[in-house]
Amino acid sequence: TPDYTLSFCLSTPDSIDQFHQAGEKLFHKTVLRSSSQIDSDTYEYVYTVHPRQMGEGIIAALHTQVPGISRISLIQPETFVDV
Repeated sequence: TPDYTLSFCLSTPDSIDQFHQAGEKLFHKTVLRSSSQIDSDTYEYVYTVHPRQMGEGIIAALHTQVPGISRISLIQPETFVDV
């Protein structure tokens, strides 16, 4: 299965450790694409991920296991068809 794009915001960059712990259970792989500080208490991260299984459970698990996480978006890969 193709890779997905996962983006989210954290209220503190220290929470990224909890994301990596949760990510080991949720994804076969996580590759950081970008990280940026949006304002004094918002840090945005974009990862390429390969989910172990699909469903709403991924976002719910991240909400439960990662303190201060918000704006979680899991974008499925584009499908290109030759015409």
